[in-house]
Amino acid sequence: MERRTFILATGGLLGASGAGHAAPLAALATPGLTPAAALRAATFTRLVNQSFNVYASQRGVAMQLVAVKQQPSAAGHEQFRLSFNGAGATLPSGTYTVEHAAIGQVPMYLEVTGSDAQGTSYRADFNLLV
Repeated sequence: MERRTFILATGGLLGASGAGHAAPLAALATPGLTPAAALRAATFTRLVNQSFNVYASQRGVAMQLVAVKQQPSAAGHEQFRLSFNGAGATLPSGTYTVEHAAIGQVPMYLEVTGSDAQGTSYRADFNLLV
């Protein structure tokens, strides 16, 4: 295969793979917030101790955002971690639709970090170009 043909073919595949992510990002359109601003640590900090709906299927699981931890970041980057606690059904690590009235619906990878008598703990890590 010629290099030019390969580049054109894979470039089309990369563009097509990103097309499916346009709809969830459009859901971030909240009055006063751009999609990029909705995913910033400052936005989530205002939502600590509030309930979020996490959808694994048609039925949501309620989780509480318990902490936002800023990570050391270089200029032009923002790194932070969200910590959630769910007292209901335990979800395996994976990508879920996370919903809150302030940010709309956001696809997020939640990783199980532990479990105790109070429920299951999850985390979501963000590394953003700002």
